Amino acid sequence: MTKQYPFIDMHAHFFNGAYLPLHGILLSWDVKALLAKPAARLLQSLVFLSRFREASLVGDLRPDEQELVDAIQSGDPDLLMNSAVRRALKVIEDLSEGSLDDPSVFDHLRQISDAIRDMSRYFELDRHGVVPGTTIRKSLHGAQMDRDQLAQDLAEVLFHALPEIAEAAEHSSLMDHHASHAARSPHDDYPPSPEGSALIQKGLPVGQLGSTKQLLLFVISMLCSERTRLRLIRSDYAKGKPADGYDPEHLISLLPDLGSAYEEQHGKLLPPRVDAIQQMRRTVALAGESGGQIVPFGSVEPFSRDAHRSYWREKVEFGREMGITGFKIYPPSGFRAIDPALLPAGGRYGPDYITPIDPQHSDYYQTAQTFQNFSRINEVMEEILRYFSDNQLRLFTHCTPEGFEARTGLGVNADPAFWDMAMIQYEATDLWLCLGHGGGHTRWDWGGWTAQEADWPNTFAYKVVDMCRRYPNVYCDFGYLTDILGKSEAAQIRRDRMLERLEALLLDTETTAEHPYKFSDKVVFGTDWSMPHMIGETRAYLDAFLAFFDRSPALAARAPAFFHGNARRYLGMPAVG
Repeated sequence: MTKQYPFIDMHAHFFNGAYLPLHGILLSWDVKALLAKPAARLLQSLVFLSRFREASLVGDLRPDEQELVDAIQSGDPDLLMNSAVRRALKVIEDLSEGSLDDPSVFDHLRQISDAIRDMSRYFELDRHGVVPGTTIRKSLHGAQMDRDQLAQDLAEVLFHALPEIAEAAEHSSLMDHHASHAARSPHDDYPPSPEGSALIQKGLPVGQLGSTKQLLLFVISMLCSERTRLRLIRSDYAKGKPADGYDPEHLISLLPDLGSAYEEQHGKLLPPRVDAIQQMRRTVALAGESGGQIVPFGSVEPFSRDAHRSYWREKVEFGREMGITGFKIYPPSGFRAIDPALLPAGGRYGPDYITPIDPQHSDYYQTAQTFQNFSRINEVMEEILRYFSDNQLRLFTHCTPEGFEARTGLGVNADPAFWDMAMIQYEATDLWLCLGHGGGHTRWDWGGWTAQEADWPNTFAYKVVDMCRRYPNVYCDFGYLTDILGKSEAAQIRRDRMLERLEALLLDTETTAEHPYKFSDKVVFGTDWSMPHMIGETRAYLDAFLAFFDRSPALAARAPAFFHGNARRYLGMPAVG
């Protein structure tokens, strides 16, 4: 039997759609503006938020939220779509009951009505002069709501909107992870016969069922409350757990503060419902309810500022007052740690440095050639690095070309070389920095961890390994490297190449003056739950790494460090065992 180890998941998320700039994200996926805004408004209105002054994690979920959970766990696209429709119907009914006495509820209901109306007009659904959304409007003025008509309106709007959004999102780096790596979900073959799907029977092209289901999984998981998302990851880890297996000791909760970054790229947007300060407050409350299992990280970004004031410090210091000592930063939202033009000639990286990107990916290749930080970003990033270094705070950065890019191609800014440059230039070489995803395994940089040997030195992953071995406090996590699941023949080939490379690095005990640290002391386990291809796969992902370390006694000796020891050191926790 495979040996089990206590473990820490260094890369998890409990935020939901209320924390995200959904309007900007849809625009970044090239969803048409006339659809993006009302769709974002409708989705924002459907998100559950935990009421932390009321019932705790103990007890049953509300029936309407339990339905979302059941749909997620089934992976059935029809159930996912139906749960979205019924969630929208329940929100509208609940609001309608209170709209007479509360003007704010009245206004909220009107916004939902307008969103449904605008989406229906976009799809030209106003047949016979009837516009979906009218049913809500009439109820605002005292008419009895026609529940059946409203349900039909919602189903019609969502049936048209979600596949179109899915088709746009399929080409985004966040969603095409599936196509890039063939990391198949356990639900990818559902239904056995696509023609059995009600969505197909209604007219959805068979070729769009997979992308629509993938988007539905992401959307429905983002409608769940923070508490329910914690229940979901616990359920994922419990599924298939052996008798001697462990639950996660800690789940590191990473937050997004992306609203200002997306507005830099797209102009004025609908803001997230939950701002950065409230995100931290809510996550600290959830961490308390979890009995300390969750370790809350805040977020830091360089965009919230005016001519005389940077707000990043205020947010970070608020988090510190709440006991938060780690913060996530997200370069694909539209900045890099430093512009190479600021560097002197003759160093490790010169002022002419350009991120190596496979030229066949034109958006990324061109961005690598031409991108420069907005004015003052370099100044603010210098402040951030020096502050974090001086105060021994933990910084966690996204480090792979894919993800929440405010515009396609901005993922190149996650190049770890920019952190290397900035740490040297700003005299922050003792910075506690975790490079998320370990550089990744994406096609934009020749496959990263799965690259052919000739391409390996050009990858983000190669530079991650180099930094982990050169700097005392630089670490990396292995979240969302889904090729390890080997769900296709091509993925198995890439998996074997990745694990062969990882094994060699873990077993390399040689240190030098240039590389005084061992990689085996710097890499940690993580998942990036609940990104689309991690839902339902969390235990399988853990099991794949457990099986890898079970290959030999030499690897097994390094397993405790990978699964929890290195994470404890990075987090400043006492060592155990």
